[in-house]
Amino acid sequence: MRAQIIDFGPYRSYNRGNSEVKHDGLIIKASDGDHVHRKWEEHINNPSVQETPVVIQYHWQQSHISVSKQIAAIQKANRMAEDAGIRIKVVANDFERRGNTLTWAFGNDCFEIMTDLDSWAIELLYTNPATYQEWLWQQGHRWMSQFDLWIAQWPYRGWHESMLQVPDESYGWQPRLPAGATSWKIWQYSADGNGQSKRHGTKNSIIDPSSQDLDVFDGTREEFFSWAGVGDPNPPEDELDDLRARLHDAVDIEFDLGK
Repeated sequence: MRAQIIDFGPYRSYNRGNSEVKHDGLIIKASDGDHVHRKWEEHINNPSVQETPVVIQYHWQQSHISVSKQIAAIQKANRMAEDAGIRIKVVANDFERRGNTLTWAFGNDCFEIMTDLDSWAIELLYTNPATYQEWLWQQGHRWMSQFDLWIAQWPYRGWHESMLQVPDESYGWQPRLPAGATSWKIWQYSADGNGQSKRHGTKNSIIDPSSQDLDVFDGTREEFFSWAGVGDPNPPEDELDDLRARLHDAVDIEFDLGK
């Protein structure tokens, strides 16, 4: 099975205990342009977030804000998470059209942000196929293959029951990639209008309250944890049995020596 992840913005609440799916990771919006979102502190102090094996922060890049100010906001959000007891090793940069201006410089700013992230974190480029192709590739940018890709590509608008198959790689579901892209690391396969928030333990009272963005990692949960730099918090039962046996033997040896 592929690792299962959800992503959400600042106005969505998350209760892990209410979710029918035990998520391997969360991707949460932390910063926007030159500031940390005011809801970020609330998220990183949420026990359900703290209990999730992997937490990824994402930044919404703005074309009218300097690169240095945006990097400062990303770093501040990361330090806040660490102060809350969450060590975030993966950071995503959200490159999208909404609220931005199409220029070559906007794509180059993305490269500069990603390059800075690469010096201290595992970096992800978040975008959709059309924006990748029209705002990056057609503007002459070729640096994107240097970084892991988080691609937003929905086979269905709204919901279709076949989307339940996506986490099981044996069904063969793959995202449609833009020209120039040859691989993906995380795939956002369902979002607007899917009515999946209750199933995944989230609520949003502002925008599309019944929907929930759904993602998978291109690999198993064990591969996801390894890529994200964390240990498996819930090893398979056979590993637990082996650990129990070794602990039992250790106790017996200690008892014998005690005689």
